[in-house]
Amino acid sequence: GFDIVVGIVGGQHKIEMAKKMGCDIVIDRKSDKLKNGNIWDEMKQTIPDFDGFDIIFDANGIATLQKSYDNLKATGKLCVYGFHTMLPSTGTISPLQWIKLGINAVKTPSFSPLKLVESNKAVLGFNLSFLFSRTDILQIGMADLIP
Repeated sequence: GFDIVVGIVGGQHKIEMAKKMGCDIVIDRKSDKLKNGNIWDEMKQTIPDFDGFDIIFDANGIATLQKSYDNLKATGKLCVYGFHTMLPSTGTISPLQWIKLGINAVKTPSFSPLKLVESNKAVLGFNLSFLFSRTDILQIGMADLIP
């Protein structure tokens, strides 16, 4: 297991579920109480002797990827499983949204294999949408990620 499990949610109504799912600390990224709107500063103030995480699951994408990576411990893993902040909030994509999507794709952080080796960190990803029919693979993968 892990010393501390932190969950980041996007609304007060999700806090209780995150706690039920095993989070010791839950931070609402949309809360007015969040100092400077920075979840990482909040974690550093909330968690005694914060020195990074063993694993971070990131579904937001461009808005959070680099900071997620920066807040890993040596031997930490960044598991990317979505790009929520790059996707439009509506069901259709307008021409302007396609342009924004392209710009965000260019701005998305990339992780050099040399830097990964130097920092002893790992970045991996999967598309959860493609695994709905393969729960056997998903269960094995999750078991490998979480000791």
